[in-house]
Amino acid sequence: MKQLLKKSCLILLGGVMGTAAWAQNAGDYKYFNDFELGSADATLTVHGDGTFVDNGDDMGYVFQNGGGAKRTHYLQLPADVLSHSAESHEMTIGFWVKRNNAVDFWFSPIFTAYGAAPVDGANTWPMFAVESRGLMYLNNTGWCDFTNNDNDKGTNYEGTFWLDDNKWHYFTIILTETTAKVSVDANNVLNSWTVDNTDGHYIKGLFDNGADLKYICLGGNQAWNWSDNDPAYAFDDIMITNKALTDAEIKQIITDKNPKTVVGNTDNTTGWWSAFSEYFTLEENKTLKLEFDNYSAMSANSDNWILLLTNDKARGEEGYAEYAAIRVDNWGWSPTGDKDNTSWYTAWTSNYNWDVFKQAMNGSHVVMTITRGGNVVNAHADIAGSDGNSYFEDVVLPCGEDGTQNIRAFLTTERGHLLINDTKTTVTDTKITGEITESGYSSFSSFFPLDLSSIDGATANAATGIQNYCCPLKVEKP
Repeated sequence: MKQLLKKSCLILLGGVMGTAAWAQNAGDYKYFNDFELGSADATLTVHGDGTFVDNGDDMGYVFQNGGGAKRTHYLQLPADVLSHSAESHEMTIGFWVKRNNAVDFWFSPIFTAYGAAPVDGANTWPMFAVESRGLMYLNNTGWCDFTNNDNDKGTNYEGTFWLDDNKWHYFTIILTETTAKVSVDANNVLNSWTVDNTDGHYIKGLFDNGADLKYICLGGNQAWNWSDNDPAYAFDDIMITNKALTDAEIKQIITDKNPKTVVGNTDNTTGWWSAFSEYFTLEENKTLKLEFDNYSAMSANSDNWILLLTNDKARGEEGYAEYAAIRVDNWGWSPTGDKDNTSWYTAWTSNYNWDVFKQAMNGSHVVMTITRGGNVVNAHADIAGSDGNSYFEDVVLPCGEDGTQNIRAFLTTERGHLLINDTKTTVTDTKITGEITESGYSSFSSFFPLDLSSIDGATANAATGIQNYCCPLKVEKP
């Protein structure tokens, strides 16, 4: 169950109820509702088949909208939540959304506001409507259709592909007197516009006359009499403030809710060697465990995560050196060559289905375990593919000079992005135990160094041919 602000509709006069730094000045306003009171919350009105359900994870109770009809299924918010920007002339609307049961939602509204409830199956002005595909319309003592000519890129983007992975995304609408922006997960900007507040390009009415927009809806109630479905999305944590939040402030909201580090551009345009995770330091005989979601542009097998193992220096620092780069597509390199040069690794195995590899890796969940024993590392990735199948990649290689120096690991990506679950990152002691059955050793660890000179009668491992290594051990990876 999430533990966040509970049911707040506040005018904030500094530091109230643990609010964030951007809402701590006199006159700042923030409405927030995490739906934890569910149907007992008298400030909300459910229209149609929507219901509050326990999502069973960090999201806690969420609002699951109904779908398949027009101007029928939506959640009505308190009437005053858009009325607090007359002085600031700024506004941010943000909420978590997941596709869930929605179908046929390309044109569906995701947030709307009117002067009154629909009459005879239609809405009229004043109106403010934002669609799932990233477009919006405003008509409140002046109107703005946010046209191609106003778009900062010269043309409007239209798409709901950001919903296709059926994961939670943070949707934001940010407005000032002369600008507007619709984005997903902070750095995936669907559209941004700049206007001059002349006729047809007018935003100021939303602020000066926001109190006229009293019938405020999350998840449906399309404008006019347009025949677009109310989408059966799930929603959580609706927030409205009289400030234009920065990307950094929105990223902090995302991190506070679901502490994941984003590596790369969420539209999968990440350039080579341009985005990196933090460094993870591995001392001798330690095991690092990471969990992350991997996303890909799917233009090539290489559009995915890459693991780097290095010495204990930062990139660009004098003396920085890489031991190895391990790519998810069964490829990699070291200072002595790429994977075809087998001298720099001991073993490399995987079970990929190359016919569906690109699709399966996009949206996959990866549990990566990097086990270190002296100067030998076993990098193992268990991958839950988005195709419903399980895959793995396992690499064993010497790493870390004589085994006493610290090494570092970090992740990067090209034409993709990663969501690293910070709460699941652990470093623990490497545990080694034997496992023997009637027929002999039933499983084997990766190769760990043993000083054979101190063991009477010991010889090199015949299976590997590597002097002073032995492997009839089972590694327990925490």
